[in-house]
Amino acid sequence: MTLLAYLYLRRLARLDPRTAWFSAPPGGLAETSLVALAIGDDPALVAAVHIVRVALVVVAAPLLFRLLERRLPAAAS
Repeated sequence: MTLLAYLYLRRLARLDPRTAWFSAPPGGLAETSLVALAIGDDPALVAAVHIVRVALVVVAAPLLFRLLERRLPAAAS
């Protein structure tokens, strides 16, 4: 999953390789931002990408579950 996020951020979001690399992992907002800062990368951008991803999941997950609930037959009790 991290590799797919990295490729997306490199190709479609046009981030530089280091920023895309530190923005790609699914967790570790504080840690990846600190490492980005230590190597001279932009920690604010890394943090922003993480926050946007979390916000998208929080918004999209309930919608996806509602869609699946409507399309899948109810389980027999």
